[in-house]
Amino acid sequence: MTEEYRKIKILLDGVWTGISYRHLTKGSMFRMFERDGEPVADINGRTDFLAVSDSYEKDGLWTIEVEALIK
Repeated sequence: MTEEYRKIKILLDGVWTGISYRHLTKGSMFRMFERDGEPVADINGRTDFLAVSDSYEKDGLWTIEVEALIK
């Protein structure tokens, strides 16, 4: 079992809800947080992401293809 390094929250029915990284699916809108609670942001400071693939395990770590959403 791999340890999750980041907390994930997915938008479900207008509410941000905690979810395991491995349960992210294509089409999910989500946010990630470091262990210290700091939001994960892309190079432009955007913190909301859209999954463009299902999550998958690669080299022992869960990963996903994403698109950053403009706020």
